[in-house]
Amino acid sequence: MVTFSFHVDLRELAPPSPGFALGDMEVEGNTGVVTSRGHRPDQSMMIFVAASDLLDGLRDLVERERRYFRFVGCDSSFRLDFARSGDGLITTADGGGRPVDASPAAHVLGAAFTAADCLLWWHREKLPGEDAALRDLEGSVRALGDFLRRKDTPLTSGHPATEFVMRLDDGMLEFFREIVDVVVDGFGVPRGKAVAWVNQRYGHQVISPYPDIMCHEMPEYWVPDDAFPSSGP
Repeated sequence: MVTFSFHVDLRELAPPSPGFALGDMEVEGNTGVVTSRGHRPDQSMMIFVAASDLLDGLRDLVERERRYFRFVGCDSSFRLDFARSGDGLITTADGGGRPVDASPAAHVLGAAFTAADCLLWWHREKLPGEDAALRDLEGSVRALGDFLRRKDTPLTSGHPATEFVMRLDDGMLEFFREIVDVVVDGFGVPRGKAVAWVNQRYGHQVISPYPDIMCHEMPEYWVPDDAFPSSGP
């Protein structure tokens, strides 16, 4: 089961500046969940700008060996506090100081990378190519991916043009998307969370061209019944 994940959702594209569209952010950790949804006053944020700020801040926290990073969603009061300890853990707390998670830095950065990459993957074609917010987020995803590769984590050995961190040919890309469909349909979780689960569970593996040995079983086989026990069937 994923012990740490970001979920980034777009509410709607609002002209004349679609790159400044509002969205929500949620963090699910090993000690709690914090979300921008369902608050009064509204805590939705300019999601493309906010995602870029989050990635840049987390990369800076680890790359420059800083101790603390406070994230505040653009045009929102939604806040996350990240603290890096000497043993390589990052603790995450909500705006009121309530603990949400304590995980290795690679897990936190990898989860943020996956969420932002999914946001780009699903919405890039809806945004004009010259959109400043889109360009900034693409740059932030690229910079964090380059940093993770330099740190030799298994989270960024993948194909830059897909939502997965594994390097996949067209056949295996379709196979892993079917696995994501099984998670979404079977457990009712958001697609971004399902992709994050697949990336964290299988991202360390070297996948052969289609048909990889995984194809000897149906996609359902690769999703255990207890993958998301809190979500129910």
